[in-house]
Amino acid sequence: MEVSIIICTRNRAQRLGETLRAIHQSGALDANSELLVIDNGSTDSTASVFSEMCADPTRARYFLEPRNGKGFACATALAEAHGQVLLFTDDDLSPPPGWVQTMSRPILDGVADAVQGGVFITPSLLRPWMERRHREMLASTEFLNPAAPEGLLGANMAIGRHVFDRIPAFDVELGPGKLGSCEETLLFQQMREAGFHIAGALDCRMEHFPDATRLSPIAWINQAERQGRSEAYVQHHWSHETASKVTLRHRLGQCYWAAKRFARFIRRRHPSEAELNFVTAHTRASALARLRGSPRNYDKFGLVKIRGLMATDARCQPTLETKGHQSDENPFPASR
Repeated sequence: MEVSIIICTRNRAQRLGETLRAIHQSGALDANSELLVIDNGSTDSTASVFSEMCADPTRARYFLEPRNGKGFACATALAEAHGQVLLFTDDDLSPPPGWVQTMSRPILDGVADAVQGGVFITPSLLRPWMERRHREMLASTEFLNPAAPEGLLGANMAIGRHVFDRIPAFDVELGPGKLGSCEETLLFQQMREAGFHIAGALDCRMEHFPDATRLSPIAWINQAERQGRSEAYVQHHWSHETASKVTLRHRLGQCYWAAKRFARFIRRRHPSEAELNFVTAHTRASALARLRGSPRNYDKFGLVKIRGLMATDARCQPTLETKGHQSDENPFPASR
């Protein structure tokens, strides 16, 4: 098996069905590839959608990972995938023709250890008021350096399996379901520290269909805050940055932003790029200050996590695998 296509999903059954249909129509699944759908504890019809769309158990497999957090879903994918190349995407994208070959060939040929592909936002969700930061927060890769991408985006990235011989796992305390983001950011920094080469294939572009609820004013603010907390985690635990004391200026800045946030809520206006940057910076500073003095989860610039929540922690229940067949009984927990 050359390529394992990996989709981690939670409670987006309808959009997942459209993504699976697009993957089949693109011809991505052949004798050299497989598809893994990792269900991170969905309570909707995700399992049924998979069964309807993926009837061939030799080409597509489904796993339930009930532990909350995308990092745990990725850990299940790493344990179950058979491919030499792990090709990650999300449940709200559609691939272009030749996607698998373009993304995997540099790794299979030994000229790259990872490949960052392109992502563009479906035109119907673009708005005139969107600035660079807004589009980046919706996973657009239009601002990345094509020759040397400055990061990894899980919406369209391929990683050689050999990378995980040195970097065992995604940090399960980051990403959706936990702190909210930066799981790929930390992995990118670890890969760069280990000397791995990350190539760009930004012309191999996936079309992104983010949920329209992500365009609401409060959704932008919440995402900016999650990014700030996640960045603080990476800075404290991985790069061992020392937080300064929270100054009066910082406190006044928080009060200033709280007032502006309330005013925007009343007027139902979207935050600007500058305001989003302000929110992230101040949330990061506050979170970093709270972490001051706490034990580090990594040696400085370490590749292996030494403490904290681990991907190897015991599962809440055994992973469920279905191979193209699913009973009518809902296999997921009633509450999350």
